[in-house]
Amino acid sequence: MQQKEKLHPDIWSEFIKGNFCVTKGLAGFTSIAPDHGIEQENRTLKVMGGIVGLTQNEKALDRFFLIAPELSKVLNEFASEYGLDSGDNSSQHHEITGGKLSRIMKNAAKLKGIFHEHGDPFMADGDKDDIYNLLTTEVMTDKVSKDILDRDNIGQTMFEEFVKERLEEGTIAIWDRMKKRKLGTFKTANANISVKVGDKLVKVKEE
Repeated sequence: MQQKEKLHPDIWSEFIKGNFCVTKGLAGFTSIAPDHGIEQENRTLKVMGGIVGLTQNEKALDRFFLIAPELSKVLNEFASEYGLDSGDNSSQHHEITGGKLSRIMKNAAKLKGIFHEHGDPFMADGDKDDIYNLLTTEVMTDKVSKDILDRDNIGQTMFEEFVKERLEEGTIAIWDRMKKRKLGTFKTANANISVKVGDKLVKVKEE
C-alpha cells in the first residue's frame, strides 16, 4: 500500500478521488464501505418480502433475485421524483445538529459535576465500590455487577467448553445449537416489568 502511488498510479488516482467507498447522502464524513452499502441494499430487498419460503423453490428464488432489485429501483425513482423519499438529504452530519450537540453539552456538564463531587469513578473508595450509572447514579444489582466484572472469564470458560465438548471429546456435534448466555447489563438492570393489578397491567421500573 505504501508503494501504491508509484506501482499502481491508476488505482492510486481512484483512491484519491474517493472511489473506495459508497456515498449515499450529502453530509460529509458519512460514506460507507462497499460491503456495508451492499448489506443496506440486501436489507431493502428483505423488507420487500425477502426469500422466506422460497429457499426450496429454485425457480421462485431465481425470479426473486431478478425482479426484486428492479422493483426496488423503480420504487426509489418514484419516491425521489414525487418528493416521497424519506431519506436524509441534509448536508450536515447528524452528530453535529443542534439537538445532538445540546444533549452532548448537557451530559458533559452533568458528568463534570459528578466527577467534581465524587472524584475519580475508577478508584474504589472503601465500601463505596458499587457499580453505578454515572449519569443517573442508579446502583447495579449484585448479579449484574458480577456479570459485568466477570464477563471475560465467563467468555473464556464458554470457549473452553466449546472446544472440549465439540472438538476434543466430540460429545456434541460442532454444528449443534449453542446455548446463549444472557449476561446482566446496565440496560437490563432496570428493565420494565408488567404487573397485573386488578384488570389492568401496570409497568413497574425496577431501580
